[in-house]
Amino acid sequence: MRAARLVQLIMVALLLSLLPATAGASDMPRLDESMHRGANNLARLYAQILRDPTNTELNLQYGQLAEELGEPRKALAAYERILANDPDNHEAQQALMRVRRKIQPNTTQIIVEFGTAWESNPRRVSFGERGDWEALARMTLKDERALGSLRWRTIGTLIGNIYRRNGDLSYGYAGGYMGPVIDLNPNLRVHAALGGGVSYFDHRRLYSEAITNLTFESFMWSAIQTVRIRSGYRSYDDFFPSDHGFYTDVIGKFSFPKVLASDDVFIISPWFRWSGISGTGFSLINPFEEVQAGKYQEYGGKLEYYKRMLEWLTLGANVSFSQRNYASSQDILTLMTIHRKDLLFSPGATTIFHRFAGFNTDLRIDYRYEHNDSSEAFKDYINHVGTIAATVRF
Repeated sequence: MRAARLVQLIMVALLLSLLPATAGASDMPRLDESMHRGANNLARLYAQILRDPTNTELNLQYGQLAEELGEPRKALAAYERILANDPDNHEAQQALMRVRRKIQPNTTQIIVEFGTAWESNPRRVSFGERGDWEALARMTLKDERALGSLRWRTIGTLIGNIYRRNGDLSYGYAGGYMGPVIDLNPNLRVHAALGGGVSYFDHRRLYSEAITNLTFESFMWSAIQTVRIRSGYRSYDDFFPSDHGFYTDVIGKFSFPKVLASDDVFIISPWFRWSGISGTGFSLINPFEEVQAGKYQEYGGKLEYYKRMLEWLTLGANVSFSQRNYASSQDILTLMTIHRKDLLFSPGATTIFHRFAGFNTDLRIDYRYEHNDSSEAFKDYINHVGTIAATVRF
């Protein structure tokens, strides 16, 4: 009897252990049936759309069902049809942005630039200038990927410039920022980011900084247009005459392809910058910084034109200017109030050899003329800069 009872218990245990598998197996036909029914409904809706392609309600139903069935590209087409006839349809706009995020792949791009340059006046002085060679390198990382329902973008930068004779002018920077990319409407998104960086100059740390970024991006005129609003706080090393403070700038970049020819592009980059960094500025010997020490307001712009002459050759020209108005200060010797204003004018030219040493490598040759006209004595300067560098994309 005991043996029979034991056998019964074992058989019950085996049957119970098989129940989940049996239940799961019975669910499979139901799942297949549901998918089959959904595919039939999708085909039925599409047939109705072919007879009435501008019907918003039919396209919404088709897009929502396509998303449920794991067909995001079919859903994308449905929402695009709605917006082609009803651009202000909020539900379709939101759905389009949601689907685009789903199908957008994760991407990582690394751009490495390295080369050499010669400057006639690397210290940016009014007289006694001596030319010098420098080695330069720059690496930029841009990574964008899905994190849950958000797109997350990370941008990192490494910069190094080493002078041959003027070693105290050698410069380095490492920094980056990261944050979500948020769709505001189907043609406008913003990258909201936080970050920071540290800079090296004259054989020591120059400054540390914290950064906030809002970069707005839109696809217009057959190109991506951007406006970046940046704020930061810098703290300089005690060795330097600058101290610490906040800065803010707004920088736009607007591209216009096919203006004069089918393979050309105009780029306009206006900017405005405010710096409240206390202490004495020394920008003339630190030309690599967009933001330089001192208290001032600055506005300027750059105009670039590039023309693809041959498959392997692009020629370009550019001109930029900036007007910097420093806050009033007092001369420590004469006790007179100083209202310093600097106008920097800089035309240049570019030659790019595409696929120079490989499929993803360009060789770029640049020339730039700099003329700074200052209201303060001994702040005027002229500088000629020639650069040859390779750009490799990974």
